[in-house]
Amino acid sequence: MYHYFRQILTSEDDQNPDFISLVRVVLTLSTVALTIIAIVLALTLKNISLWKSVGVIFTMAILSGISLFFSYRNILWPGKALLPLTILAGITFSAINANGLRDSAVVGFAFVIVITTLITGQKAIPLATFLTLLGVWTVAYADLTGITQSTVAQKSTITDIAVISIIQIVTAVSLNGLMSRLNSALEASQANKQILEQRVTDRTKALTTVADVSTAVSTILETNKLLQEVVDLSKERFGLYHAHIYLLNDAGDTLVLASGAGEPGRQMVAEGHSIPLDREQSLVARAAREKKGVTVNDVTQSPDFLSNPLLPDTHSEMAVPMMVGEQVIGVFDVQSEVVGRFTDTDITVQTTLASQIAAAVQNARSYTKVREAEQLTRTIIDATTDVIFIKDRKHRYLMVNEGYANPLHMQVNELIGKDDLELGFPEELVKGNPEKGIRGFWTDDNLVFESGKTQHYPNDPVISDGVLHILDTIKIPLRNAEGEIWAVLAFSRDVTERHHLEELNRKRAIEQETINLVTQKIQSAITVEEALQVAAREVGHMLGGRETIVSLEPSAIAMDSHNN
Repeated sequence: MYHYFRQILTSEDDQNPDFISLVRVVLTLSTVALTIIAIVLALTLKNISLWKSVGVIFTMAILSGISLFFSYRNILWPGKALLPLTILAGITFSAINANGLRDSAVVGFAFVIVITTLITGQKAIPLATFLTLLGVWTVAYADLTGITQSTVAQKSTITDIAVISIIQIVTAVSLNGLMSRLNSALEASQANKQILEQRVTDRTKALTTVADVSTAVSTILETNKLLQEVVDLSKERFGLYHAHIYLLNDAGDTLVLASGAGEPGRQMVAEGHSIPLDREQSLVARAAREKKGVTVNDVTQSPDFLSNPLLPDTHSEMAVPMMVGEQVIGVFDVQSEVVGRFTDTDITVQTTLASQIAAAVQNARSYTKVREAEQLTRTIIDATTDVIFIKDRKHRYLMVNEGYANPLHMQVNELIGKDDLELGFPEELVKGNPEKGIRGFWTDDNLVFESGKTQHYPNDPVISDGVLHILDTIKIPLRNAEGEIWAVLAFSRDVTERHHLEELNRKRAIEQETINLVTQKIQSAITVEEALQVAAREVGHMLGGRETIVSLEPSAIAMDSHNN
């Protein structure tokens, strides 16, 4: 009995904010309503004998107010106990002092059952029913024994007692059935809520795992390493029996196993395991053909399942295509040893992961192609002794070849990000010196940026190891996708030797021309003296106007006279 009353007066609902609010509302309404009724009766009653009823109602209002006070301190049991008992006592007293069982106050007995159930729960219905019947029988006793002095009350019969008692019982039974249905609906709602919450939790956990896997592999730019990391992490984080990834070959007709979790996966990769795209008995091939995720939750019942002796415990399988846009690049296949393991939610989650894997593979392939292109370009530009470089608008080197770095006795990476002054080139060569006729590197660069045209500088002076070199340079503007010039590409060839040879040949040509001219003038002289004078004069001109004396040995003159 003690436990029964304790369950009624104290329950888990007492900690529920919604239930606490409900009790406070009920107590507030009852307190206000009882107070108003008592005041109205006090102001309108003319029969002094009915003042006892006003006092009872005032007492009920006070008790309800006390219960309300305690409820705001989260103490609910006074309200649960006092409010129903107060209302029951008030109704009983009012009926006895009025018209007994035939008084309108008797209707309140059913209200007692309702209000008790509302604030204490379904378990209180039997007790509330018993108390209201007790109240009915008390009023009936007063009617039958003449305690109730009303002539109307004295007409009460056993039939009245039975009818009113039955009404209380019917009210209790109906209310109990209603509460049972409400509780069942509430339990079903709570169960559905828990299921939904569990689904949300599972989905959130799965998506978090997808994010973790994606994050873990996002920085891996080597395709094979990336795929191996994906299958190993997926198997571990999703609690799978096995996971592997197939990639579509270049011909687009075969799915080649690229990575597999654990030793079975590595062994299948080593054996070159592959599946033709048109194979009917293959879940993997089917997922690639249909471009959507497919599942088999009992492989023993599926003709599409392709068994593998290295994975004997597989009981369910799911395959989702790895797609970039509308292009299938492979299939992500996972397996479980549990029948019925995979749901539509799993397909959605794994499809998300497969898409991210596909993007990562595409990025890794693009990176590999870029690296190969860079290596090829580097090999080509480093194979020549010509100077090749790229500068930005601030004249900083973005790319140089070994043909440029080696003469400066520097590594290629030591030049990147620096300008000509930081590399130690003389300022007049860098910025120019109009008085000496030097344009300057930066002047030439700026002309390319400003004109947007290729410029050719056949005699570009550069000092290396303290020696002046002449370069034949071509500078080309580089444009971005918007057509804006962002850098200058330069090709320079050291033509110092050629320049020296050309200068030497030019001097020799002048000398030869002068010699030929002097020879012609000498040959036109009539006498030796005249020839000597012509020779002396022309040689003097050649020597810059210096005085020239020509003398002959007497023997040479005598020989010449003898010959004449």
